[in-house]
Amino acid sequence: MEPPLLRHIKSEPGRVHFNNAGLSPMLPAAASAISSYLQYHSANGSFAWPELLGRFKEARELHAKLLDCEPECVAFFQTCASAISQVALGLDWKPDDEIIIWDQEYPSNAFPWFEASRRFGCSVTVLDSEPDFSVPTEKLIGAISSKTRMVAVSWVQYQTGAMTDIQLLSQVCKKNNCWLVVDAIQGLGAIPFSLRESGADAVCGGGHKWFLGPVGHGFLALTRERFDQLNPILHGAMTYGTSEDRPDRGKLPKKIGGRYEPGVPHLHGSIGSAASLRVLLSEGIENINQHALRMASLLREELPKIGAKVYPGGRESPIVTFVPEGSLDRASKVLLENQISHASGRAGGIRVSPHGFTTEEDCERLLGALRRS
Repeated sequence: MEPPLLRHIKSEPGRVHFNNAGLSPMLPAAASAISSYLQYHSANGSFAWPELLGRFKEARELHAKLLDCEPECVAFFQTCASAISQVALGLDWKPDDEIIIWDQEYPSNAFPWFEASRRFGCSVTVLDSEPDFSVPTEKLIGAISSKTRMVAVSWVQYQTGAMTDIQLLSQVCKKNNCWLVVDAIQGLGAIPFSLRESGADAVCGGGHKWFLGPVGHGFLALTRERFDQLNPILHGAMTYGTSEDRPDRGKLPKKIGGRYEPGVPHLHGSIGSAASLRVLLSEGIENINQHALRMASLLREELPKIGAKVYPGGRESPIVTFVPEGSLDRASKVLLENQISHASGRAGGIRVSPHGFTTEEDCERLLGALRRS
């Protein structure tokens, strides 16, 4: 059976893409949409504005469809880190408030919380993950106390693909009246997700990994109940209304995701990302997930046969991290010489991340190169 996304990918001959958890190839549909936008804007100037706003609205709707939330709950940013920073720095923190994170969070899901602590005097508790890089949800739950105001966690950890049970965690967070903020960039596009069913208060993501979209695009989806508690950290005309509204000192920010988008819409990223989402949604996220997991399972089965140690954490995600039998640097060098992308140094090993376009031949090329390293 042909991988669901294979016919949508246009890659340089001979190259194998196993770093989709880092920077994936961009779908031609996304590149075409961005090019079309630029040409239309270039030729029409301000006459293009109604059409471009329509495309922006559609992009918001497509992101909401992927996330299973209302379009009004979605806000666009330049990066996932910008979206996380909006949450971290937009709350009215108190000195005795606590934020809980894991010790292995990607820096973009750590530094914003450290900065919130520095600015507002709240504390950040950094939990130790397990020696095998697993992140037991029960350990997070056990750390929540009456002073906890925020649990900030990656749905899928970037080093080994270890996953958190967001639904279970959210139930405990709600009982303790604390926020649950999810960095979902390492899962969205390759694993089905529902903001409604997850119970999370906010989810952040970006377009350049599993979305197969452009760099420089991030987003935040926030439940309606939290809008009044999260203040915009950037302000402009669109925070409060439209560019045609007169300034009113007493006017309050809008109660939709657009309150966090202060100026001209982020058209490049949102239009490109929307084009990628059309492809992903048309092929079905569940179909993409099942195929990517099959390729990941194949690798987990074969890698130990050539002496590699495979981390257990990513069995529910398409991320596979392993320590090769010989030199890590040598194995990484051989993979690059064979035009096989990957991420080296994750959990002291090599991280590969098959997607919905990965073939069994791609997996065999990876294994064959490692056998020769």
